Amino acid sequence: NVKETGTIIRFKPTATIFEETSFSFDTLSNRLRELAFLNRGLKIVIEDERDTRNHTFLYKGGIIEFIKTHPNSDQVSATVGCD
Repeated sequence: NVKETGTIIRFKPTATIFEETSFSFDTLSNRLRELAFLNRGLKIVIEDERDTRNHTFLYKGGIIEFIKTHPNSDQVSATVGCD
């Protein structure tokens, strides 16, 4: 048996608290992607219930994987050590 663990966060802004209740899926996705790189092995799923868009981010290599996916990764020096 696999024991599933984790936290589910649902965000539904209300106009009584927030001036703006519409958020950019792309902006939130980009930020969560960055967080997934910074927290290697952390799986982050974002789903937009307004339509069918969703993304899953999981980077076992963390920041090293980010460097490898960067368009200019050939210009980055070799990794000395990172944990």
